[in-house]
Amino acid sequence: MGRAIFRAIPPILSACLAALAMLLSPAAPARAEETAVPHTFAYFVAPRPGLMEQMTDAEKQAIGAHFTRLKGMLADGSLILAGPTDPPTIGIVIFKAADLAAAKALAESDPAVTAGAFTLKSVEAFSLALERPGPLPRDYVAQPTERVLHKRIVVKGSSEAVWHAWTTSDGFHDFAGAEANIDLKIGGPFEIFWNPDKSSKARGSEGMRILAYLPKRMLTFEWNAPPDFGPLRQQRTWVVVTMKPVGKDKVEVTLDHAGWGAGADWDKLYAYFDEAWDYVLGRLGKKFA
Repeated sequence: MGRAIFRAIPPILSACLAALAMLLSPAAPARAEETAVPHTFAYFVAPRPGLMEQMTDAEKQAIGAHFTRLKGMLADGSLILAGPTDPPTIGIVIFKAADLAAAKALAESDPAVTAGAFTLKSVEAFSLALERPGPLPRDYVAQPTERVLHKRIVVKGSSEAVWHAWTTSDGFHDFAGAEANIDLKIGGPFEIFWNPDKSSKARGSEGMRILAYLPKRMLTFEWNAPPDFGPLRQQRTWVVVTMKPVGKDKVEVTLDHAGWGAGADWDKLYAYFDEAWDYVLGRLGKKFA
């Protein structure tokens, strides 16, 4: 298929820590159109001199307000992580926004910044180089559509053989013809390298993980877009493959691909995988013919 697949406020010090830790709460996050994919930014703030020793009532309220807004961002998926240095000299927030202008607007409108409790130092574009393995909520569409790409095929073979084909590196390579790195465990890799000659970030489904499985019955894994789809490659969808015996040495394999966003770019990606999964299941059928 080469072309055709991130406390309550006891006394004042804790309040400052919590506030600094969540500094980016946009009162009204300027959201991009649903078809756009947000980019990642970081913003840095510092408490005003003497804030820890002498905080006004207005500053306490502002800190509480931006804390509430950050919790809202966490809930909608735009906040990746936030926290202060210890002692609290700098607050760091990493988040999603449509572009740098939107990111700056969100940071500048934070209640703790506008109240003067914090000084905004800078807003920067942020690129993730290394990350602890495992899916993070921000990688999925915040409000996916109900659309599901459904495929079905009946192949000749045992449940054990078909399960092996989907859940081992050698098995997937054997039927699909692509290099694979599959480790059957929750959080284990499900990486298929359709273009092994490309760079490490453009070979295929690098970074994708197994989400769940039922032995010889169901496998669920993350999936991403090919590099040609630009920003959509940073979003994760998910695939559920089920296997059910339907007769002697026959197994029904169904594939459901979900987690789609809305918009023209997502429509193109859906159409791409409509053909791509036909290719994969076609190879599976030939393997067990």
